[in-house]
Amino acid sequence: MSIQCSLGVWRCKGLQKTQTKLATPTPRPHPGHHGGRKWSHPQGAAWAGSGETDFGPQIENLNKKLFTVVAWDPRGYGHSRPPDRDFPVDFFERDAKDAIDLMKTLNFKKVSLLGWSDGGITALIAAARYPSYVSKMVVWGANAYVTKQDVEIYQGLRDVSKWNERTRKPLEALYGFDYFAKTCEKWVNGIDQFKHLPDGSICRDLLPLVQCPTLIVHGEKDPLVPRFHADFLHRHVRGSRTAPRNSRAYFCIRFLDGLSGVYQHPRSLLAE
Repeated sequence: MSIQCSLGVWRCKGLQKTQTKLATPTPRPHPGHHGGRKWSHPQGAAWAGSGETDFGPQIENLNKKLFTVVAWDPRGYGHSRPPDRDFPVDFFERDAKDAIDLMKTLNFKKVSLLGWSDGGITALIAAARYPSYVSKMVVWGANAYVTKQDVEIYQGLRDVSKWNERTRKPLEALYGFDYFAKTCEKWVNGIDQFKHLPDGSICRDLLPLVQCPTLIVHGEKDPLVPRFHADFLHRHVRGSRTAPRNSRAYFCIRFLDGLSGVYQHPRSLLAE
């Protein structure tokens, strides 16, 4: 089954085996095909993205006989509005709890996690906080702390009018320019606050608590997340594997589509 989910008030009404969006309050599913595996695989998007914009290839193409796929929208993103997105210092912790609460509301007994960018950070926190509930995890474009170099990169994202059109247009279509631009400003400020915490930590102290098999994907040409972040995750998440790619993999959201090489690793890990 493929389910795109928007965050609601812990009610998911009208769950149907279709690809239509559900008219529920803010998390909410947008269901798809029935699958035969006992684990679901919720997918967390990059900031301002949504299951719909960021995980379309996975929702459509992951093997429905092996996997039940759930793509969810954190509060303030995608179709999980209202409320507007905000960024208190614990927003990643809040997103992790929201994701797990949603999956439990949908009556999944155990899950594996796929997370990109902010979704990767959320997945790491969820796996650390709920080790008995999370079976496996794949993250890419994620970091456990913020450095001065990161802050300089993020400041370059503040003005969305300067983004390349291919990246900007889907988000403008989803949110409208004003909400998109305002939320980007708020996100940059929200991330910036971590630099004032000890070691710039977002979740670095939680990494040793992760118990599930974990695959860390990183693009060697990633313009937004330096390689040292993937290396740090690999050193501190026990037993984790790495899958470096010679690409700008921060934007390589479609990597799970592949049928050979490193593209095969995430599917293989989840199917083990």
